[in-house]
Amino acid sequence: MRLRKDLTNCLKKRDILNNNGIDHGVLVEYGESFFELELYNDAVDFFEKANYEEGLKEIKKLAIESGDLFLYRRCCKALKTKENTSELRELAEKAKEAGKLMFASQAYLALGEKSKAETLKEGLSPQTEVVGEA
Repeated sequence: MRLRKDLTNCLKKRDILNNNGIDHGVLVEYGESFFELELYNDAVDFFEKANYEEGLKEIKKLAIESGDLFLYRRCCKALKTKENTSELRELAEKAKEAGKLMFASQAYLALGEKSKAETLKEGLSPQTEVVGEA
């Protein structure tokens, strides 16, 4: 497969994603190019439009392993699946290990473990705290 480095242009990406007549294979190819460039959120856009479950599941797995709650939730939404308790628990632990305390805290809240979430939030400083939720 040819790597499409030219897709980092946001206008070109928008035009492709807004083209309702574009071929499924082309969308998957673009998504795989973004995946290879480690631009996972962009890859989700293309895989979701193509309804390419294999690619979305691969990104979801990476999101769990890296503790990226935002990316995990995007994949769940694109796959039209609910957040899984065991996946959320693994994600929370990975996020905590990686120092992604806000993601870990939010994952624990989603699991109903408020005390763990609050403990992690206490470790955040005003400079590291992120406004909003994943």
